[in-house]
Amino acid sequence: MKFFLSALALLFSISFFGCSNLDDSSPIAPELSKPLLNPNDISFNYEYLQCFSNVMVDYFGEVPDQDGVLEIRVAQAHWPSNFGHLYAVLEYREDAGFCETQMLFINKPTTYNFTIPDVELNNLEDVKLFAFCLSDDMLVEPPYTYKTCFEELDVANWQAKQGEITIELDNLKSGLGDTFVEIQIKDGRFLTFVEKPDGTEIIIPKFGDLDITGVNIYALFE
Repeated sequence: MKFFLSALALLFSISFFGCSNLDDSSPIAPELSKPLLNPNDISFNYEYLQCFSNVMVDYFGEVPDQDGVLEIRVAQAHWPSNFGHLYAVLEYREDAGFCETQMLFINKPTTYNFTIPDVELNNLEDVKLFAFCLSDDMLVEPPYTYKTCFEELDVANWQAKQGEITIELDNLKSGLGDTFVEIQIKDGRFLTFVEKPDGTEIIIPKFGDLDITGVNIYALFE
C-alpha cells in the first residue's frame, strides 16, 4: 500500500523543512534539533498541546532486492524515552529546484531499525522523523485504530485575535480522528495537537501573540 497524499495536501513550506542543498541562495531553514513546539518559549498552556520531537536519522535507503521498501535507522541515543507514534517527512528533489514533501504515519516501532513498504524512492532526497512524545498521563495507544496516512482538511477561514486562533473548516468529514494544526509564522512553523473535533470550528486558546501567516490542518481518520 502506498502512503501518499496529494501533492498539494503534502507540500509543506520549503522555508521550514527545506530540501538539502537545492539552492545555496535560498534562506536557510531553521534547524529542527529541538521540538517543534517548546512550551517554554511561548505561552502554550492549554490542555491539547503536545510536543513533537525531531528524531535524528542515521541512515535511510532502499532495502536491497526489495523494491519500494525504505529502511530507516535511528541511533539508540537519539530515541526519545517517551516516544509514541512517528511521523516521517520524505523530501523529494523535483525539477527546477522544487521540493515535494510527503508525510507518513508510522505505528510505534519496536526497534531502532525499521522498514516502510511501498514507498516511492525515486529522487528521494531526505527523510526526517518526528516523534509524538507522550506525557505520563496519556495512553500509549489511542482509543481507536489509526489509518496509515494523513489527509489535509479544507480550511474555509481562520483568524488570530487576542492570543486565540479560530479556524473554520469547510465541512466535517465522517471518520475524523485527532488532528494536527500547522501554524505558519514568519520564521518557521509550529505543530499543535487537537483532540477529535466535534464541529467545523476549532478554537486554539492561549496561543500567544505571533505573526501568523497561514494555517493548515492534517487529520487522522478512524
